[in-house]
Amino acid sequence: MSNLTKIRDVADSLLADSQYDQAYVLYDEIYSQVWSAIGSVQTGLSRTSTGFLAHNISAEYDFRARYTEPAANTTFLKWFNLDTDLTLQEFAFSLYGRLQCICYSKRLIDTVATSAVMTDYLVLYNLIVNHGQERRITPLLKICTVTVDDSNRLKKVRTNFLDSMLSKHLLEAAEKLKSSEWMGVNTLIVEYMTNTYQTSTTLYTSLKKIAGSSSFRSKKKYQRYEKYEKYERYEKYERFEQGTDPAEHRADTRFDHLTSTDQEKLKYYGTVLGLQGRLTKSQIRKKYLELVSQYHPDKVQHLGSELRALGESKTKDLNIAYEWLKARFRIE
Repeated sequence: MSNLTKIRDVADSLLADSQYDQAYVLYDEIYSQVWSAIGSVQTGLSRTSTGFLAHNISAEYDFRARYTEPAANTTFLKWFNLDTDLTLQEFAFSLYGRLQCICYSKRLIDTVATSAVMTDYLVLYNLIVNHGQERRITPLLKICTVTVDDSNRLKKVRTNFLDSMLSKHLLEAAEKLKSSEWMGVNTLIVEYMTNTYQTSTTLYTSLKKIAGSSSFRSKKKYQRYEKYEKYERYEKYERFEQGTDPAEHRADTRFDHLTSTDQEKLKYYGTVLGLQGRLTKSQIRKKYLELVSQYHPDKVQHLGSELRALGESKTKDLNIAYEWLKARFRIE
């Protein structure tokens, strides 16, 4: 279990007990750590591109666009021992908890700037809507500009949108969530706007319409959405689409473990193991054992040297694929 997960678990318990101010401190720590990591990536790439490509704006942009995602994944692994998907998953749940604390704490609702809160709602919407996409950091940096100090500690998260554009994007995102497991976010933003006296705005009216009859403060102020969290952590990653044959990848060298995104690795390693459709973790393990047993030394020792070498190569590929999937899905 990563430090982010441990911190969130404590924060979740405090939130469930309506200890909003105490929970906020912990959620805010996760908020600061994740943004600091993203900010360090943004700063590092900007310095590199400016230093070497200062007179070529197009090349500068292409450089950052190409390396933001892999650089962020490397940074998350180094800082949190989590890849991009798992880090942003923790970020999403922590941000949701943080926004609940602000909404329900009299002290916080009066001290945290409304503009910052509304930007955080858009960030949360973005994390949810873009879950599973190959590019997840780049869309966040379109919403916010992050600055860090020389020690990579968070200094500021500034919105990149004017109020009119922020409202437009909030409405578009809220519409996408209205029939999902995350529809509670729509209810929460309506409650927040009610508590901060924004009920006369067009944005409030539109959001309340999207939220529907559920847009009132529930007696149960906090709901962890464990069903959805379980889906996020396991089931999504167990949906495999048949990809290109691994041999074709080796032939044209398109697949590189070090530079490939998580989605590319998922598709490639799923293909290595012949995984298709929705599978449980036990089914993934069973498939691996079935395949690797076919190439056991006892079964190929009577074959020619070339076939034995092929069997060894195939076993190596299967082991690499399964080890990555095992770590990814926490397969026992």
